[in-house]
Amino acid sequence: MSVRLTGYVKYYKFLISNFGHADCKGCLYLAKILDKYEPDKSLQEIYQEYSAQTNSTAFAIARNVRTYIDLIMKDNTVEDISKLLDYQFKPGVDHLTQSELIPAIKFAIDYSDNELE
Repeated sequence: MSVRLTGYVKYYKFLISNFGHADCKGCLYLAKILDKYEPDKSLQEIYQEYSAQTNSTAFAIARNVRTYIDLIMKDNTVEDISKLLDYQFKPGVDHLTQSELIPAIKFAIDYSDNELE
């Protein structure tokens, strides 16, 4: 019997399963940002909304997410991440930004082959 994960938990599971560093606050923050992400909203708006719920600032949320992405990039190449997400990033890029990585992860998780069945 498999349990269908919902909300930020499915993103958190994906992140810690594929990239580790569950001890980094940015991992949890990124999972929650992925849950709220919509292509027609700016990341700054999403950070603002989330910061209001956490008694933090949008800057602190973004900084923690950036720190987590830096850890991901320290352990993986853009090519590794591209294969994992089945998404081709811009050629010649050796470090991914929040604005590049967040939509790619969101799409890979929400529209993976398993989710489409």
